[in-house]
Amino acid sequence: MGIKKQLNLCRHAFRNIQVYSGRTISIIISVSIIIGILTAVDFLREGINQDVNASLAFAPDILVQGYDAGRVVPVDNAKIQEIEAIEGIQLVTPRAWGYLSAGNKLYTMMGIEVDSYPIDKAELEFEIRSGRFLEENETYPACVIGSGVAEVSFAQVGSVLLLTDINSHEYEMEVVGIFSVASKIYTHDLILTDIQYSREFFNMNVNRSTDIAVWINPSSTVSSSEIASTISDTVDNVKVIDKDTLGNLIQHTTNERAGYFTIIWTVLLIGSLLFAFTLSSAVSNEARKEIGLLKTLGFSTFDVLEIRLLEFTITGFIASTIGIFCAIIYDFYLGAPILADFMLGWSMLFPPFILPLRITFDGLLIAYGIGIIPLLISTVVPAWKSAITEPDEVLRGL
Repeated sequence: MGIKKQLNLCRHAFRNIQVYSGRTISIIISVSIIIGILTAVDFLREGINQDVNASLAFAPDILVQGYDAGRVVPVDNAKIQEIEAIEGIQLVTPRAWGYLSAGNKLYTMMGIEVDSYPIDKAELEFEIRSGRFLEENETYPACVIGSGVAEVSFAQVGSVLLLTDINSHEYEMEVVGIFSVASKIYTHDLILTDIQYSREFFNMNVNRSTDIAVWINPSSTVSSSEIASTISDTVDNVKVIDKDTLGNLIQHTTNERAGYFTIIWTVLLIGSLLFAFTLSSAVSNEARKEIGLLKTLGFSTFDVLEIRLLEFTITGFIASTIGIFCAIIYDFYLGAPILADFMLGWSMLFPPFILPLRITFDGLLIAYGIGIIPLLISTVVPAWKSAITEPDEVLRGL
C-alpha cells in the first residue's frame, strides 16, 4: 500500500509539472544556466589542477634563480658547485630557456644538458612520437618539439624551424623528434634543445643560465623544503622555489580565477531562488481547486505537501542535468570560449590544444545539490501554505 501511494503521489507530481509547464520551463531555464556556469568552471578547474600535477613531473624538485635588487636575473653557473656540496642533493643541472614568438603564437624554448637531464621519468609519460631524442654534442642546432608546436607549424621530423632570435636574426633549428607528455598545458608549446643552442638563441653568456634545476636524492631523509632553505641560506643572491610551492602557487591562481565565476553564479542563484519563490507563491485558482479536490478525496496535508516538493525536486533534477550536459558541450566540444582564456590567462597566443577537463563525482554531487536543495528550501513555505488550504474554502460555490 505504501509503495502504491508513493507512486500515485509521483504521478500527480509529474502531471502538475506538465500542467504548469510555463512555471516549470521558467525554473528549468534559470536553474540550468546557474548549474551550467558552475559545472563548466568546475570541469575546467579540476582539469587544470590535474594537468598541473602532471606537469610537475617535468619540473625539478627545486629551482634556483638569480636574484639581484629584487629582480630575477640569470644565475651564475659557478653556484652549481656550491649547491652540489649540500647534503641530500642527487643532481644539479643548468637550464637556459625563454619565450619566442612565431606565427602569432607564443612558444617556450628550453635548453638542457642532454646527458644529465632526467627526461625519462615514468610519471612524466614522456614519449617520442616520431624521430629521436636529442643526443649529446649535436653538431648542428637540433630540437625536439611538443605536439602543439608540430601541429601549428606543420613541422615533421627533418623539418627546419625558421625562428627569429633575440637580436632579430633568423635562426634555423632542425626538428629531430616530436614528443608528447602527460601534461597538456605546460609542455604543449615546448621546444627542447641543447643548452648551448638555447644560449646562442637568447644571446646568453655561457657562464650563466636562466635557472638551475635541482633533484633530491630519493633516499635522503631531508625534506625538499629543508634543502631549499639550506640553499637559500648558503648560496648568495639566489631565489629558491621548491616543487610543492610552485604547484600550490599555480593551483591557487587557478582556484582564484574560478572564484570570480563563483560570485557570478551565486548572484544568479539568489535571483533564481527568488524567482522560484514568487512563481510557487502565485497559486492559481485552478491549483487551489485541485488541492481542495485532492483533500476531499482523502489526501492529507502532508500528501499535498509531498506532491509539491516532489514537483520541485524533479524540476531541480531535470534543470541540473540539462545544465551539466550544456557544460559538457561547452567545455568538451566548443573548447570553452572566453572561459578558457580567462582561466589559463594566455589569450590566443598559446598554440591551440584540447583542454584538460575532468569530471568528478564530487563535482556532480555538488551540482545536483545546488540545483535541488536551495530550490526546495525556497519553495517549501509556498508549498505548505497551499497544502493547508481547507477544501470548503476553494470548493464553495462550485
